[in-house]
Amino acid sequence: MTTETQTTFEMRSRVARTSSDSDRKTDIPSYRDVVLIERKIKPGDTLNRLAIQYAVHAADIKRVNNLVSDVDFGALTSIKIPITRMRHALGVNGSSDEDEHIIDVDERAHLLLDRSRDASVEEIFRQADSVIAQARETLPEDGIPGTFHFIDARPPDSGCSVWALLAGVVIMFMIVPLLLTFYEESDELNKE
Repeated sequence: MTTETQTTFEMRSRVARTSSDSDRKTDIPSYRDVVLIERKIKPGDTLNRLAIQYAVHAADIKRVNNLVSDVDFGALTSIKIPITRMRHALGVNGSSDEDEHIIDVDERAHLLLDRSRDASVEEIFRQADSVIAQARETLPEDGIPGTFHFIDARPPDSGCSVWALLAGVVIMFMIVPLLLTFYEESDELNKE
């Protein structure tokens, strides 16, 4: 009698947390919630030390600064550190040095202000509107203005009608198989 040992392997999840996808999506801050702090690198700074100091993941710092490995950190003179707007507003960042300045990721906010619009852009819009108005004036009007023109829903013109096509299908798939079956049956009866 032999005893067989059966080895089982359990795969570890690649996701750090075991919560559901919907919970994970709400935990991840979007680009609107993130503020970048640009900080000069001082002697003795390392990627992990800055990550601990600002309470962010080292992978997030690498992603923002396009770093492939930890060795690339040594070539930089300044580094961008992503922190949430809430953390920055509360002043919970690692330190308050004069070497730090904020980079706002949401660059579209200033476009909402009327004074930020460029005058040349407004002129382009006015010119486009005038060209469109001139084109509309030169186009001939068909029929009474304000009426709707519906698309004609007739079938396209072709060489055969629907009835001829239907008759061909019936002959091909019903009558021809019946005739072939009748011929085979009559041939078998004649042989007997």
